[in-house]
Amino acid sequence: MMTQLERDQILQLLALLSEQSPQPATRTRILFTIEQLTAHPIAKILPALKRLAIHSRTFPTVGEILAEMGIRKETEVQNPAEDAVAIAGRISTAISKFGAWGPRDARQYIGEVGWEVVNMSCGWDQVCKVSDDELGMMTAQWREKAKAILSRGSRPLPGLPPPPTDRGLRLVKELSEGRFPSDIANDS
Repeated sequence: MMTQLERDQILQLLALLSEQSPQPATRTRILFTIEQLTAHPIAKILPALKRLAIHSRTFPTVGEILAEMGIRKETEVQNPAEDAVAIAGRISTAISKFGAWGPRDARQYIGEVGWEVVNMSCGWDQVCKVSDDELGMMTAQWREKAKAILSRGSRPLPGLPPPPTDRGLRLVKELSEGRFPSDIANDS
């Protein structure tokens, strides 16, 4: 059960989020949001709202607040295709929200699977350089990458061959220089 003081703390942060939003939230929406959050621990709610107050430019939905708290709604379908769409959308949103100078906040906002997609796309700097014309195509690519990662689950990626030995590197270098290594004849 949430105390009145805790409700007031949440109300203050939600009011701040509403004030900084281009479209302020109605009183009804703020009260609805508070009611939806009362079942969760205040120790998770307040830090999540403070992070959103720092980084968000719009009034968050209950789902966005729960995601910031690290809580997944029970009614949410855990389907790789649907989750991949959400991840790609979060990457796209994070570009304008945090920019190239906020990779740490972007990573937290996007989540680990999304960040793996970012790394597969040459890193956060390159993702932030996507033009408006390319954004739709890139979002589709991020969605497909996220779907592949989610479908793979915790299975490890196939292993790479072992790195070449010092001897192997030396042999390749000598062959590329047009020299026939003398110790190759000794291998047979």
